[in-house]
Amino acid sequence: KTLPRARIVVMVSTTHESYMLSQAGIPNFLANELIFVDERLFTVLPPQPLNAPRFDAIYVARLDAMKRHELATAIPSLVLAHGPPSAGDAARVRQLLPKARFANFEANDGAYGYLGDDDIVALMNRSAVGLCLSAAEGAMRVSMEYRLCGTPVVSTRSVGGRDRYFLGPHARVVDEHPDAIAAAVRDLKALNMSRLAVREFIGGLVTFDRHNFLLSLNKLVEHEFGVRDRFRSFAPFVRYPVSWRPPEQILAP
Repeated sequence: KTLPRARIVVMVSTTHESYMLSQAGIPNFLANELIFVDERLFTVLPPQPLNAPRFDAIYVARLDAMKRHELATAIPSLVLAHGPPSAGDAARVRQLLPKARFANFEANDGAYGYLGDDDIVALMNRSAVGLCLSAAEGAMRVSMEYRLCGTPVVSTRSVGGRDRYFLGPHARVVDEHPDAIAAAVRDLKALNMSRLAVREFIGGLVTFDRHNFLLSLNKLVEHEFGVRDRFRSFAPFVRYPVSWRPPEQILAP
């Protein structure tokens, strides 16, 4: 109604989504959300001071039931980073994971505090493995952020699109059981992979999909407007279509 002359084309995260939309007659093309993660923000840091805490695993996820924190109960050293939780969710996860470190609360003297990108990047660089434990959600941007920071990933089987990039020796997809997840964390930690090698590998996959995104987009623009090669670089699209901001920034205006 707002743009009656606009042509709407949906960007999808999986080939299955593309198939379903095509069956319904809805124009679409593959552009997995994870290719928009900013590799300039999420990166490998220089070695941390010797006294900096190091964790077996990090889980960056809301403290919602859908994130299935109960699957991390067998991991000895775990740090959590998350959005503002309800009192009930915070209590539930603390009961599930009494030994876990709650980074948002520790950074703000026991009260919840927002952690910016730099804080999250530092935690990822001090963790051996990143966790992805939900069964169904969107592409789960943190699954890409982990590996751009050089952090291998342990995931459960899932739908939503994150598994498109679970290739190579630094990504494990395991059964939905705490022991299976803890064993995969131990194995990846023991391999002590080069963080730069993890980042370089995932960067190659992302570069391929970014190239195909530009091909599809430019063909679409040419078809609609007769303009060839409108976009020659992916740079204008980094961090979009989704950009997360703390509530106070959203509400400030």
